[in-house]
Amino acid sequence: RTRLASSPRAPPAPRAMASVAPEPLGHRAGCCDGVASACEEEPAMAVFSVEVYAVEDNCTRTIDNLTASTTLAALVEIVKWELAFEAGSEMYLTLGTQVLGPNDMSKTLEALGASQGAIFACNCLERTTFAVYVVDMIGREYMVDGLEDGMSFAILVSRVEREMAVVGDVKVELVAGTRHFEAHEGSKTLVALGISGGCLLTAVKQDKPKGSCSLCFCGYTVNCDVTVGATHEGWGHRWNKCNYSCTHCFVPIQSSDKVNACESCKCFWHRKCPVANE
Repeated sequence: RTRLASSPRAPPAPRAMASVAPEPLGHRAGCCDGVASACEEEPAMAVFSVEVYAVEDNCTRTIDNLTASTTLAALVEIVKWELAFEAGSEMYLTLGTQVLGPNDMSKTLEALGASQGAIFACNCLERTTFAVYVVDMIGREYMVDGLEDGMSFAILVSRVEREMAVVGDVKVELVAGTRHFEAHEGSKTLVALGISGGCLLTAVKQDKPKGSCSLCFCGYTVNCDVTVGATHEGWGHRWNKCNYSCTHCFVPIQSSDKVNACESCKCFWHRKCPVANE
């Protein structure tokens, strides 16, 4: 069989490579699929300044670096620092005809309509105090001053007890006219109870167990209404060989006196101190 000679084949032409456009810098294919602006920088929030006019000092301060999201509470703190307000001082701001109060503190400057160049007025709130008069059951009068409307009734009772030098197992209950204030009203404010400047109150002393030792402040180690001699003997000593003084009034205590005792501190105090009752 005769073999036919084949003509030489031409080499295959090289494939044309598809040209791929280079990716822009800062962007990788597929990294932002479904998330708009994930690879784009967020624009910086614009800052601006406002003017604050201090009514009491008759001066103006420029407050810088504020943004639309700055809250009124944050602005108030900056103003207090700029104007060197004393600790505990109260103030409020006005913007145009708006008087900005506690309900506006969480609002942003944008919500309040404040922008570049806005002018606020700063007004101080003076803390007013008043005094009340307290009369005990034998006619002695005491004045308790430095009170405020927002003070709790419990603070007033404590101040009255201090003025009357009440110690030991004695507490003070206050009466205004026919109104007897109860213990559960201690958290109420004076203004809520109708107590204001010049109010006349009557103080009634009542016995109550002392809750804790005045030296170690523990309550579980206190025994109430005991005699010195019996307690001293229970501590391993002779009942007629004891010499103690009250930790409140420092008056010597007799072995037969009814007192309170602290097992931890080995001390005693009168249930009613003689000095306080004079």
